[in-house]
Amino acid sequence: HTYIYSCIHMLIGDDISAKELASHFKLNMTKDSKGRGVILLHYNGEDVNFSVRAILGYFFFHLYSRVSEVFPAEGKVHIAVPIPPTADTVLKHAYLDSARIGGIDPTFLSLIHSDDALVAAYARKISVIRVEDREILNGKNVCLIEMGHGHTSIIIIGVSQNSDGTPNVVKKKCVFDNNLGAVNFDFRIFDHFSEICKSKTGSA
Repeated sequence: HTYIYSCIHMLIGDDISAKELASHFKLNMTKDSKGRGVILLHYNGEDVNFSVRAILGYFFFHLYSRVSEVFPAEGKVHIAVPIPPTADTVLKHAYLDSARIGGIDPTFLSLIHSDDALVAAYARKISVIRVEDREILNGKNVCLIEMGHGHTSIIIIGVSQNSDGTPNVVKKKCVFDNNLGAVNFDFRIFDHFSEICKSKTGSA
């Protein structure tokens, strides 16, 4: 489920979004001896510390299993996973560790920055529109705005035409806010209506 994935990948980070998400869901989140996030969960009748990487690995395992069921004839399935544009080397290694925990060969897992994924999707979109509409975009700069679950990106791309008439899209600039995403709006709306309920019922 994309919502679950978005929440888990935010918790892997050590930024404002991770702390706010853990606080919002009232997660008992601490760090292990290596400084990696762990969550205390009640599992099989006892309290157990699960690393965030292990939880994400469990998600990857089920995702890979499901995709393999849907495309059984494809053999080894290659999965592309969008990651925040702010993802550094440490975060990328966390994703690969999670894949290994989930029993997935990391060589079959591609990590793609979400802004690059958006640019590629836009390039595919304009490649199938009418020729006259593509010509209008020729030589123009286009602003793409993406609000992900835990971040917002603003991307400037340049559109031109190749000699064979196919569109050529180049990413020129990308700026982002890693602490402004759809989940932040979810929190604000939840907090707003929580206060209304408290004022009407008098309960905490």
